[in-house]
Amino acid sequence: MACSALVDVMLKAARKASKGILRDFGEIVSLQTSIHGPVEFVTAAIMRVKDILSVELSKAYPFSVISEGKEIFGGTDKSCTWIVTPVDGIKNLLHGIPLLATSIALERYGVIIAGVIYNPVTGELFVAERGKGAYLNDRRLRVSSRKQLSGSLIGTNFFGVDQMWTKMRFQELFRLRSNKASIRLLGCCSLSLAYVASGGFDGYIEENKSVALGIGAAGLLIVREAGGFTSDYYGKDNTASSNSVVAGNEDIHRLLLSVISHSKEQ
Repeated sequence: MACSALVDVMLKAARKASKGILRDFGEIVSLQTSIHGPVEFVTAAIMRVKDILSVELSKAYPFSVISEGKEIFGGTDKSCTWIVTPVDGIKNLLHGIPLLATSIALERYGVIIAGVIYNPVTGELFVAERGKGAYLNDRRLRVSSRKQLSGSLIGTNFFGVDQMWTKMRFQELFRLRSNKASIRLLGCCSLSLAYVASGGFDGYIEENKSVALGIGAAGLLIVREAGGFTSDYYGKDNTASSNSVVAGNEDIHRLLLSVISHSKEQ
């Protein structure tokens, strides 16, 4: 795909920052015998990625850089904001599972206009720019064409500890299974959304405060540019700070909202 200067900066930053993660991923398994070793190792690795992203992005364009809901660089140009997730799928990284990604989104006046999701372990590079389509390694993406939950593959994540929250999640999963949908929990929101865009997942649902930290920001645009629909759990338009997401093609998106609505009524 032909990239704009802005997207080219995002791609270069993601690749440069993720080189360390790819190198560090190979060291994880040997550290599993230590209780604290992997945690400290991964924490340091994530900080290096965050620092590289902040430097590379702000050097190219002086926009503010936000990571995990916190400003880590205060740019002089307030028209746009870089929203970065150094590593989405930290638990996977800790256990040597290659389902992880670096995510970068560019927000202009509350609207996501560009997004990049990069898994350095598998080499999957998802890119979208508002109005220009979504791509995986230069291949144009389209969401699946499935019209029923029966036989569909729905992604989700499950991180809550609150009793009411947990009850509602189980009700959602029960209703999905009752509709003969299969369920996958990857532990990586950004990749899960990217797989909706590529048609691997038919849909995705998640309600979690971590979503509001911008983890899914790039994925939301990638799904939309692949012809999909996204909203929060109440059917309202997503923003980078929404704490829930429902994604899929038009039919699956509508059916997932129905599943969620019925679960909230129980």
